[in-house]
Amino acid sequence: MIINEFTRGQLINKSKSSKMGRFRRRMQVGLDEVDIGRVGMLELTASSLHLDVYFIVRDYRVSVRFVDFMVRLRNLLHRSKYRNDIRKCITIALNQSINRDEVLINCTCPDFYYRFSYTATVKGFGFNTNQYIPATIRNPKNQGSGCKHILRVLNAPSHWKERVITAIRRSVEYDPTIVGFEKGRW
Repeated sequence: MIINEFTRGQLINKSKSSKMGRFRRRMQVGLDEVDIGRVGMLELTASSLHLDVYFIVRDYRVSVRFVDFMVRLRNLLHRSKYRNDIRKCITIALNQSINRDEVLINCTCPDFYYRFSYTATVKGFGFNTNQYIPATIRNPKNQGSGCKHILRVLNAPSHWKERVITAIRRSVEYDPTIVGFEKGRW
C-alpha cells in the first residue's frame, strides 16, 4: 500500500484543480466565522507525536492534525539557538508544520461526509475518517479534498496561528514534560 502525504498547500491545490469557480465560492466563508475550538493539548503527553487543532466554522467542527509536530518542536527546543525563547521555537515548528508537513483533515458537515470522506480515507489525508463507500453520485470522479469549512481554515492560517501558539506555550510552560524537560527545570 502506498501512503500519500498531503501538505496544506497540496490539499488546497487539489480543490482548486477540480473546479476553480467552486473553490472561489468556498472562500467566501468569512474569517469572523472561524473560531478556534480547542487545541489538542489536553491529550498531549511526553509520548505525543501530533498536534490536533479543532475549529468551529458555521456550527461545524473542523479537525486538523499536524503530523509529527511535537517531534519537530522537541527537536527545536533541545537543539535550537532559540531554546530559551519557547514562543519562537513553537512559531518555527508550527510554520514548518503548516507549510511542509503532512496534514490530516475532517469536518462534521454533510458535504465533507458525502462528497470527500471516501477520497480522504482512500488517499490517506482523512483524520478519523473510515468511509470506504465511494461517493458515486455527489463526487463520481473523486475530485477535491475538502469542504468549504476545511478549505477556509487551511487557506488562512494567519487568522488562527497566534491563538494556537499561545495555547501551546501555556501548556508547555505548565507541563514541561510534554517536550522532554523535567518539571521545574525550564
